[in-house]
Amino acid sequence: VINESIRLNEEGRDSQMAIETSGHCAFKENYFLDDGAYLVTKILIEFAKIAEEGKTVGDLIAGLKEPLEDDEFRVKIHQEDFKAYGNKVLEEFEEYVQRQPGWTKVTPNYEGVRVDCKEEEGWVLIRLSLHDPVMAINSESDRKGGCAAIKEKMTAFLNTYDQLSMS
Repeated sequence: VINESIRLNEEGRDSQMAIETSGHCAFKENYFLDDGAYLVTKILIEFAKIAEEGKTVGDLIAGLKEPLEDDEFRVKIHQEDFKAYGNKVLEEFEEYVQRQPGWTKVTPNYEGVRVDCKEEEGWVLIRLSLHDPVMAINSESDRKGGCAAIKEKMTAFLNTYDQLSMS
């Protein structure tokens, strides 16, 4: 994601910040360094500004909608070359998505494979860790039982791989 933001700027398209699902964040003004301390400093400055205005963090996020459900689970990859294996899983997941009624791959997406899940009234994202032999699966749904339905389909797909184990 950070490299994509750099690339966009090199093309002349303004991209001020890159943030990953994992929480890694980098700002253009800080030379796209992945720097958590810099991010926290920026957040604290904003907190001070809104406090001067008599506002709270709750005021800032009041308009954001929370999903009815959300879920996350991780899958361990038991392969020495976990990146190659994980990328193979992601490629084959894209094919799996095409066979699932009401599932549509979201593009563009710069981190893993994100899917809109119509019947489940939500989405799922599967991504490969940059550093660890792990794949993270996140989902949200606005329907009761939606995340469970998504997880059931994800589990059916992931169980076809003998070098993966769910935790």
